[in-house]
Amino acid sequence: MSDSEKKSVDGKTVENTATEKKAADKDPAENKAAENKSVENKAAENKPVDNKSAENKAADNKSAENKPADNKPAESKPAESKPADKKPAESKPADKKSAESKPADKKPAESKPADKKPAGNAGAKPAPKPAAKKPEGLNPEAAYAKAQQFLLADDKITDKSFRPDNFKTAAKYFKQAGDYKDAKKKAEECLKAAEEAREAYVEDYYIEGKRLMDTAKTPDEYETARRQFAKVAGYKDADALAKQCDEKQEALYMRRAKRVRFKVILFAAAIVLIIAFVKSPLWHRMMGDRFSGNQASEDNIPDSEKHGNGNYFEPAEAEPGDKVTFGLYDWRVLEREDDSLLLLMSGAEKHEETRGRAYNDTLEDTTWADCTLRAWLNGEFLENGFSEEEREKILPQECVNPDNKVYGTEGGEDTEDKVTLLTGDMYEQYLELIKTISMNFWIREPGYTQQNAQFVSHRREVMPYGYGVDCDRFYVIPMIKISVK
Repeated sequence: MSDSEKKSVDGKTVENTATEKKAADKDPAENKAAENKSVENKAAENKPVDNKSAENKAADNKSAENKPADNKPAESKPAESKPADKKPAESKPADKKSAESKPADKKPAESKPADKKPAGNAGAKPAPKPAAKKPEGLNPEAAYAKAQQFLLADDKITDKSFRPDNFKTAAKYFKQAGDYKDAKKKAEECLKAAEEAREAYVEDYYIEGKRLMDTAKTPDEYETARRQFAKVAGYKDADALAKQCDEKQEALYMRRAKRVRFKVILFAAAIVLIIAFVKSPLWHRMMGDRFSGNQASEDNIPDSEKHGNGNYFEPAEAEPGDKVTFGLYDWRVLEREDDSLLLLMSGAEKHEETRGRAYNDTLEDTTWADCTLRAWLNGEFLENGFSEEEREKILPQECVNPDNKVYGTEGGEDTEDKVTLLTGDMYEQYLELIKTISMNFWIREPGYTQQNAQFVSHRREVMPYGYGVDCDRFYVIPMIKISVK
């Protein structure tokens, strides 16, 4: 072979070697160092190159591997090397020979764990780090803050029986806070404080309940005693005594109802007799064919003596302070317009459906517009308490739901209701007409948070900090507006 042919062949070898080296660089996973060394040594013997790395020098020391490479150029043909210029893929014969060497076999095998390592790390299941789910969507910091709010409210609670529940609610939020700050310690302290708060009042309330029960003579007095025992439920025989109060109260109501029925029968009989007498000839002879009766005498009675004294009237004749019967309930007239009356239920403590009812079924942020009590009043209560004709006379009221004046808690959207509750301002406005009410009952505004609702205490005071909306120990006093056309 001539020098020019040899040089051409050597040149092709160098080009093929460069092509193989580029392919090896592009695929890091297939790091075939032995292949590069073999091809680079061939180029180094056929045509010396000055710019070689330290790998070429190390390859020169391996004479056993270089000898087969020296014999190869003699077998190669220029025609066969042309495809190597056009198609780098034909340089694979060199790859196969170098792949037969043992070092080349071992290195790819050793690189397999390296290839699997990234995939293994990506597929492995890391330890779960998302925060544990908290009820109501509160994170630990928010739960801790909620608990602190309940602790702050403790100083403002006037009814001692509410304090244990308040501490238990605070403990619940501290538990939700988990490891945040000193939440665990605070939760234990609150539970302990709840027990101490209960022990502090339970005996005094029990003794007071027995005193009230022993001196009770009316249904209202027995109801007061029952509420006192309810505050210490589970203590000694408080539950049994509360049940006795209920039974005695019911017995008095039944006795009163019998007396009323008897009086009604007597009154009806008297009316029949009077009418019969008035139509008799004797009456005409006595009165000189003139009719006179109660109406003539009533015209001389001042209006101040007719109305506002708690007597029952027909809705069309009633004035503020009077009582009327509408539907299944008695009502106190708060306000009269030309063709309508604003009524507040009288005797709500007598009805099972209006005592012991929560503002909302669950403890969560809520307002009057969204609470379950509003839904019940304008749904089941309205449907069951009135006939279809009476429901048509109940007028919808535009209810403005104010914010909390002390804490600034938002009162929510205004509503249009057929049945609603008083607000704090309305209670103060009509206090003279309803001052006989002495029980804890809900009003519409929120407390110091939207998880609390305001109420009027048995001491006749509006409590702006409110109480948990899910508490079912409060009375409900519905308010309606009816047409008297």
